[in-house]
Parts: sequence; C-alpha cells; structure tokens
Amino acid sequence: MPISRSRSVRVAVLLAAAALLGGVAIPGGAAAGLTLRQREFNPNGGWSWFADPRAVYHQGLHRRTFVGWVTSAGDVQVGSYDHDTGVRVVATVKASFQVDDHANPSLLVRPDGHLLIFWSGHGGGTMYSRRSAQPEEVGAWEPERTVPTNTPGIYGYTYPNPVQLSAEGNRIWLFWRGGNFNPTFSTSSNATSWAPARTLISVPGQRPYVKYAGNGVDTIHLAFTQAHPRNLVTNIYYARYRAGSFYHADGSLIEPVSALPFTPSQADLVYDAAAHGGVRAWIHDVAFDAAGRPVVVFATFPTTSDHRYHYARWNGSAWEDHEFARAGGTMSGDPAEPNYSGGLTLDHADPSQVLVSRQVSGHFEIQAYQTSDGGHSWSSRVVTAGSGRGNYRPVRPRGQPGTDMDIIWMRGGYPSYHAYQTAIDVEALSRDAVQPAAAAPGVGQLAVLAGDGTGALLGKAYGAMGWSGWAEIGRGPAGDALGQPAVASSASGRVDAFAADSVTGHLLQRTKAGGVWSGWADLGAGPGGDAVGAAAAASWGPGRLDVLARDLVTGDLLHWWFDGSWHGPQRLAATPGGAFIPSVAAWAPHRLDVFTITSQGRLDHLYYDGAWHPWQSLGAGPGGVAYQAPVAVAAWGLRRLDVFAATSGGRTLAHRWFSGVGSAAWHGPETLAAGTGPDRLPLSGMAVTSWAAGRLDVFSSNARTHGLLHTWFDGSWHGPQHLDFSGPAAAVLADPNPRTTPIPVPSRIRDLGDD
Repeated sequence: MPISRSRSVRVAVLLAAAALLGGVAIPGGAAAGLTLRQREFNPNGGWSWFADPRAVYHQGLHRRTFVGWVTSAGDVQVGSYDHDTGVRVVATVKASFQVDDHANPSLLVRPDGHLLIFWSGHGGGTMYSRRSAQPEEVGAWEPERTVPTNTPGIYGYTYPNPVQLSAEGNRIWLFWRGGNFNPTFSTSSNATSWAPARTLISVPGQRPYVKYAGNGVDTIHLAFTQAHPRNLVTNIYYARYRAGSFYHADGSLIEPVSALPFTPSQADLVYDAAAHGGVRAWIHDVAFDAAGRPVVVFATFPTTSDHRYHYARWNGSAWEDHEFARAGGTMSGDPAEPNYSGGLTLDHADPSQVLVSRQVSGHFEIQAYQTSDGGHSWSSRVVTAGSGRGNYRPVRPRGQPGTDMDIIWMRGGYPSYHAYQTAIDVEALSRDAVQPAAAAPGVGQLAVLAGDGTGALLGKAYGAMGWSGWAEIGRGPAGDALGQPAVASSASGRVDAFAADSVTGHLLQRTKAGGVWSGWADLGAGPGGDAVGAAAAASWGPGRLDVLARDLVTGDLLHWWFDGSWHGPQRLAATPGGAFIPSVAAWAPHRLDVFTITSQGRLDHLYYDGAWHPWQSLGAGPGGVAYQAPVAVAAWGLRRLDVFAATSGGRTLAHRWFSGVGSAAWHGPETLAAGTGPDRLPLSGMAVTSWAAGRLDVFSSNARTHGLLHTWFDGSWHGPQHLDFSGPAAAVLADPNPRTTPIPVPSRIRDLGDD
C-alpha cells in the first residue's frame, strides 16, 4: 500500500481518524492501558554493532525517539517516533549509498535539540555528516558535510561514534576506524571544522574493535580488543578519558592526549584469553553505573557454534567477569563470519540490565537479562519467542526513560553483512488488534474493525490519504464487553457493524453514515432467548444486509436480514462440527455463500439462491492438512468467491477460489507466501473484502504479538504489511542528489571476511 510522503500529510491522517471512523483517535504510547508489544518500526533496515549510538531519546518540546539504519538497498535512513502523538517519520538522508550494514548512521542530539548524524561506507573514502534543519525533527536536513581528516592508510573510514562533553563546551569527540585500520579520533566545537585526526590505540597490522560510552559531561569510557578474533587470540581491555588524559579504571594515568596513541597493554585487562585456555573474545558494549564505574559485555568463542556472553564490571578495586548466557552460534549465513553472535548491549540508563540475542529452538530471540548482585545471579524476560526468522543486535535508545520503545532490534534473514534482509522491530506500548473484520464502503476504501482484547472495538480506515490511525469504537451498551465484530457495507460510504454483547448474549448493530456512528441497536437473542456469538455479515445490494451467527446453546447457524426492516432470527442449519465461526459473501442479489471450518479442520459450505441448501464439504487444506478457524470469504464479482484460512498452526495462509459454474469452478487450495511472509508469522483471526474486480484485501492478527496484518492482491500478491502503529510512517526523501546505484563495497574490505 502507498504511504504518506510528508509529515504534514501523516499528521492530517492521524487527526482525521476520528472523522473517518466516527470514533476517538488513539494517540501513541502515552495512552493509558497499553501493553508492551513487538511491533515493526520499519520494514527494511539493519546495522553493525560498532557504530553508535544507533538510537537516542530526547525530550524537549516533544518526547521523541530517533533511530538510524541502512536499508538492504543501501539507503541511509533516520526515523523518529513521537511518544505522545504516535507519529513516525522516516527520512532518507542518503539514497542508494552502500549495501552494507556497516554504513548505518550514528546519532547525536546537540544541546539545542538539532540531530547530528555521521555515516561512512565500509572502509569508505569519506566520513559524512548532516544536521537536522529544525530541532527535534528529521523531515528536513542541512547539506552534507564531510570530516576532512583521517589517519594515513588504505582502509578509509568505518564505524563513526560521536560523543559530546558539556564540561568541554559541548565539544564533539568523533571516533572511527581510520585509514591505518586503528581506532582514530578528531574533535570539533561546531561539527564544521575538525582537528587533525589522530590514532587513539595503536596495534600495527591489526584492527582493534572499540565501544564507546560518554557521560555527556566529562568522561568517555572505552572497551576494546587488540584485533579481530579471527586474526589473534583476542582479549578485552578498558580505558577512560577525562580532562585531557586517559586513565585506568582505578584512576591511575595511562597517558595524556598529547602522548597518544597508547597500546592495549597499557590499558586495563578485563578478559585475558590466555587465562581461559586461549578462548577468544569480541567486545559488544560498555557503559557505567550510577557511581561512574564501568561495565562491559562481550562474547567469547569456545567453538564457532558455542558463543558465550560475559558481563564484567569494575567493583571499585578489581574487575569481576561473569559468564551469564550461552548464545548459540553465528547469526550469519556466511561461513566467513563465524563470530557474529546475535548480539548483546547494556541498558545505558541501568547497566544491571543486558539485552541479548541468543539461539532458542533454532532461531535467534531477544531476551532481557537482569542482575541485582553485580552479575553473580540473573533473571531474564522473554521479548521475542517462537519466531520464524532471527532477531538480532538489540539496543536500548540512549537516554530512554521509560518502557515505550525501550528495545529496538533487527528481525529477518542475515545471509551476510552485505546481503541482509532485516526489518527494524521495537518493543512499544501498543493497542492489541484481534479478530478483525473488514468491508469496502467504496472503491479505494477500506473499513477495518477489530477487538482490542478487553472487550472494546477499534477501527481503522483506508482511503485517498492512506491508512488512518486507530480510532476507539468502544464497548456495548452499559459498557458491556463485545464479541468478535462483523462489518458490511450496503451503500457507498456506509458501514454496518455487528457484534454479540458478551453479557446479554444479544446481537447488536450500529451504522456509520456521513462519518457518524449511530448508537447500538439491539437485534435480540437467538430463538428461545439463547445467547449468540460469532457474527458474520454481507450485503447483496443497496439497502440489504444479511447477518449470520451461531446459537451458543444449540450450536445452530442463525440468520437475520434487513430489507428496510429487521427480520429473524431464523434457524438455518445445525452445526457442521464444533463451535464453528461462519463467514458470508454475496456475489449477486439473492445469493449468499456461507463458509466455516469444522472441528475436524474441514472447509464446509452452504448457500442460498432463493432457498437454503445444506452444508457440503470442500475438504482439507493444501496437502491434506487441517484448516484453522476462522475462515474468511469475499466476492469481487458475479460467480467469483475467494476463501482464506490458516493452516499449520497459523503459519501458512491457504486460498481457494470459485470462478464459474459447478464444482469444476473450484480452484486450489494454494498456499500464499504473502500471507505470513518469510517470518511465517502466526495468524489468528481472518477477514477479507474487495472493493473491485481483481482486488482483495486480507486481514489477520499476529497470534503472538496481536498486531494487525494486511495482505492484498491487485494482480499479484503483496504483504504482509504491519498496521501496528497509529498510522503509517511519513516517508521523506531528504537527499537532494540521490545516487542511482550504491557504492560497491571495496574488494580490500570484502576480502577480509567478517568485519
């Protein structure tokens, strides 16, 4: 689906949500009663773990989180999320730059609220920077600048890490790996003029890896190796900068800046590989506790398939090192990258928490580990589970004070650092959307209703301006909880919603016309006063509505209809098997086709063509597997039906279609990859509608994260699209001179293997 191209349009869509759906627009993470859920922030993006900060939080006039990544097409992008409005903006600051996750930007918020970003190619010839045109905004950027200094050598620039210190007049310290393959730095007071680059740590012929963390005032902490773990038996070292000199953790001097570079042997030895049988290590993060004492996390490699995560801290007199988790093997599909652990980072606001990616049942999952005794013992919280593909390199935005957007990571496939297929996911405060229902009130228009998991209904609309945000439709009369919704459109611009009152068991109906919802009308209980549930609805023409539901006492299929006034309920048929959920469509006047999934996982069908006909079986799913309830059906024209249901525990979307006359007109079932995507997302709930011939829109809920998923057909299949946030991100092209093809990764870098 197309998305908004400017922030102003995106904001207009959000504010128009109440008018589109006749409810109250729901803002972002500030809303009460929200749950932390995994959500897709951007469908494409990745990063290395040596260019930081990748994400920052800033509170000025707004409360916003900023995140940077590089897409699989090589676009360098920065996204923002407003915690009060829910508005997301994604700016492409450099298009088609380089297809390499080492090209991700690092972010710095200046004291005036302007965002400053740095990026380079992998071993690139230039270090670039851009400053946002307005404070706290990513929609417009000042022209590119470069950092015109480097150490001599052939290896260019990689891994920018900016740090600013208020005690030094907000001087920017920019660290990177320089032309001589060693850690390099320059400083600037204004981000326009830079001091000559200098080597920070000298290991001739090797490439030390460094992580940096500044306190924003006067101190910069460094943790590093002396080389790549493939090239040497690597240790972990520590040093810190303060007031013109570098020091050990105990405060003793290493050497002043004027005497740089220093060597690893001059710094603290945090982890000694020789003392651990030659088991090599690779640094992943450094932070500091409330007392300013450093904390370091790193991976070790007893074997290439057995990565171990370590937590080391300075206790005031010595370094303590604790192995706390087994991580599995490499996340990379490239055999040249055996040391690419899933990744771990510290919560820089509370370094007693560590965010990790580790292999669980064959896939990398995100978990949050917590220690209350300096690393001696641990508890953990599951962030992702049961994933179809991997979750990697989690981070907590620097400065993040709360739980909304507290963890950000990569999700997807990772063949290599130059062929990644990942999205950017977050843990965010979000509304659940379950048991969706959908209708098309006009060409190019969609109305989607869903339960929120608490008994209330939400609504979302699609039209000329794209997707709206969620609007609150509310609960039933007297605040009663509602069952799963059904929705139909019997006239252009009109939407009729149906749901069972979970307290009274009555069928309820309300109408949206002219942008305004009516109150709930009570259509009553089933025959004999029986409670009803599992509503479904369709319209075969203007002014006609047909509603199906299940009698919760007898299990019978019931029917109500409207032709100027309401009629029913009428008993149509006994249950075809179990607590079935019906779905109904109409491809012509006086024609209704009803489908359900039986308790045996069989697709059953009955129809009306002037008279009702009994249930008949259409069999099992692809390969004879059982279908999973519920089913959804839509009709885009005369004698055309499209039927959808999940199989395989919800991780496969199956499709059957009818086009023609008689049993020979049935086709399928086929499996739709677009339904669950390469992540094989678990589906729950099902809805489909059509606004024109050749157009289908299928909706489901992610059974694990309770986010709304959308798959559509317009001649070919697309999706799944995640409709989790209050609306789509506003996309801004902020590159005035976009490249047509990405810069190739230099052969001298590709020949290195993992880096």
